[in-house]
Amino acid sequence: ADIIAACLSCKMAFHSPSVEGALKCESLTRSLLFHNDNKKDTATTATRLSAWTIFQLARHAYTTANFGIAHDLFTQKLLSTSSSTEKSYLWLSALSKTAKAEDIISKEGILGVSRASMLLDSSIAHIQSLSSLSGVGSQLDDYGGDDDEDEDDNENPFSFQLHLLHHRLDFLNLCVTARGLCAEMKLTGSVPTKGTRSFLHQRNACHCFYALASRYFRLYSLHGIMHTQQTRTSLRMLYALCRFMGDALSKVFAEAVVGSSGGSNASRLSRIHSLATSPWPVGDSTHPASNLIRILKEKVIEPMGESIDPI
Repeated sequence: ADIIAACLSCKMAFHSPSVEGALKCESLTRSLLFHNDNKKDTATTATRLSAWTIFQLARHAYTTANFGIAHDLFTQKLLSTSSSTEKSYLWLSALSKTAKAEDIISKEGILGVSRASMLLDSSIAHIQSLSSLSGVGSQLDDYGGDDDEDEDDNENPFSFQLHLLHHRLDFLNLCVTARGLCAEMKLTGSVPTKGTRSFLHQRNACHCFYALASRYFRLYSLHGIMHTQQTRTSLRMLYALCRFMGDALSKVFAEAVVGSSGGSNASRLSRIHSLATSPWPVGDSTHPASNLIRILKEKVIEPMGESIDPI
């Protein structure tokens, strides 16, 4: 199990900057888990391990971005043998579908969003059913409400998971919307007229990413202390990613965004931007997502603010 865990860790950029090395580690992991070259013993390594050990390996595979292996472990090694109760079946199914959705996104990018979204919707439905079986409400009463409202679903033990999946689904949908708006502007070769559908969608796309960043920050503030450092780091990176997308679209759709930050929008945007001054841990600057955001800002986003014609 320790060898398998070490191989899974190679997928992370911290351990293996070489793509070939990461692929070799993934191949070795699959060989150890699902194949056996010893014909005298037909049992694979995963068969000889306990269900709890397999679950820990699947969890480690998920946290090291080996989503395909995590999905296979949840589906082939746990759902088929260890889902002895309805609750365990629902929980393992939700984890399996979420891992499959992330695997599709990591391999297909924006082209796999539609398939991944359906899996995330199914995962949310499974957790809501599990929440109902546990004797608590399956819905989050404040989901979609104002950002200043207090959480009133603390009695739901799955509120963090439901919020996280909802936010992930919202992010994917916003990315699809932003891609469509960019394609439309590229095809027409002009900016939309003020007051038209495209103009309003471009303006709102920026605000939606900022609002989602606020929700991630609220989720981090409410639940972060109850989770591991890795989870807290992931929430901070998701907040930073949403804020980056809002900043990027505000440059791309500058004509629609300029002059539209009045009233409640101005208050929301000022609150979002103030979150960026929060004292984040120094280690976040070395995170792969943080490095990618910094490079994109320096090479792509910041030059958009410069004049093309010499002054």
